[in-house]
Amino acid sequence: MHISLLLAVAFGQSIPVGPTPPLGTHGTYQQALLAVEAKMEKKDFAGAAQLLKVLPQRSVMITWDDSGIPQAKRAEFAAARDRAIADWKQFVPNLKISVGNSKDIKASFVDTLPPNPDSNGPAGAVFFDSSAPNDYRVEVVMARFRTNQKVESTGREIEQEMIHAIGRRLGLERFPRPGSAMFRLEGLYPTVFKPLGQVNTLADQVIKITEQLDKLIKAKKQIRVAQPKLVFEPAKYEGGSVLQGDQVPFSISISNQGASDLNYSVAPDCSCFSVTGAGKVEPGRTGLIRVNVNTTDQPGPFQKFIVLYTNDPERPSTVIPVTMNVEPAYQIQTSEARGVIIADDSGFKADVILVPNQKVKLKVTKVETLGVAAITEVSEWRGTLPNQKVESTGYKISLLGTKELPPGRLYGTLLISTDNPTWSVINHQFSVQKGIAAFPAAVYLGEVGTATSAVMILSRPGKPFEISEIKSTLPSVNATWKANEAKDEYRITVAYDGKLPSGPLNATLAIATDAAEQPEIMIDVTGIVK
Repeated sequence: MHISLLLAVAFGQSIPVGPTPPLGTHGTYQQALLAVEAKMEKKDFAGAAQLLKVLPQRSVMITWDDSGIPQAKRAEFAAARDRAIADWKQFVPNLKISVGNSKDIKASFVDTLPPNPDSNGPAGAVFFDSSAPNDYRVEVVMARFRTNQKVESTGREIEQEMIHAIGRRLGLERFPRPGSAMFRLEGLYPTVFKPLGQVNTLADQVIKITEQLDKLIKAKKQIRVAQPKLVFEPAKYEGGSVLQGDQVPFSISISNQGASDLNYSVAPDCSCFSVTGAGKVEPGRTGLIRVNVNTTDQPGPFQKFIVLYTNDPERPSTVIPVTMNVEPAYQIQTSEARGVIIADDSGFKADVILVPNQKVKLKVTKVETLGVAAITEVSEWRGTLPNQKVESTGYKISLLGTKELPPGRLYGTLLISTDNPTWSVINHQFSVQKGIAAFPAAVYLGEVGTATSAVMILSRPGKPFEISEIKSTLPSVNATWKANEAKDEYRITVAYDGKLPSGPLNATLAIATDAAEQPEIMIDVTGIVK
């Protein structure tokens, strides 16, 4: 952002207006920024210089307290912290992050945490922001055990939480959808979201504002604080009951009762929303955000939200809940338990029942399978589904599958063509399993510098089996297992002891079972030792 744009003269006055908080920054940062500008407006440049120290700088220091975790986990979590530091330094120019003792960021650990206000289960981490001189700018407390099942955090969770903590020190607000470094989960992370794209651009913009204000303070340049004020409605949208496939439009009115332009942007938490993008509302004016919800892929209770970001420091980010009940256009039931079709040496047989909603008129015209070869036969069906009390009518799709199937689980799709233009093709995912299947089929530990672990599952739904032992070709890699109550699924923990020299890690686990057709299951374990 160019200084001439930030300090444009407003309303014909000679004193320029200070920079407004960028969209996507949190309230603590925005309040701190305006506090600096208020001092500059009063020509209290010494006071402004003191408050400027609170704003994000290009140098960040992390106070690291790992006394709340066992000694065996400390090296793994410290390595995750260092990866988070490297992630940010890679994408933000000249950013300097170190570990020491300062008021920038404090990170610590406890075994478990109570729920956050927006979470159903235990929090994975809690974050506190402050601009008070004696407080840490950001304090993050991370849980060693996450979710109701108390699954132990891995380096991936710690890396992501530290990426988020650094982002908060740089003034950035939480983002509602996966893919952003500022997105958070209370559970386990499927991957690490790096500070790419809009995130690193915004962080650099925030730092440049600090640097520009520093120059103006040293030059004793007076600026004027002009603050927008957001007023909007509705505070939430309740759509009542709608039919799956309906388009549900509504609008959000936003007014600016402040003294400078109100900038805004909108971020929904679901791709089912189409929303008008960023905009600006001048003082005393009103704007309109148009929203449409596509319910095609959203049957059942709809509980999602839209985040409204503004440069009003009183309302930097506002969550607008969107709720409705989406009545399913159809129901599909598979005859097999857990939805997995079990095959044997003769192949497989299964029935899929399609029952249209009484408000939806459709006739099945053709059925095909993709991914798994099967003969299909369609017939009319009348009966009562497990979740219903009244008799329904629909279609029975009988599947007859080949016996030429390898051990493991295969995934297929039923393409059900109908004469209804809204539901011209209904896709139904199904799976077929022969014997014992492994998830994942191979274990990748990633880059490891210390002891770490990963989890895999062995499963054969509805057909119990026993594991007698697991042998590893590499002494530094071993595995333990635990069965579910039915003994048709096993959770296997693969552990690396951290004692190998740098280079490729390659091991094979031989899992001995009592299944006659699969007495031994081989699982490859790979990684890179740093």
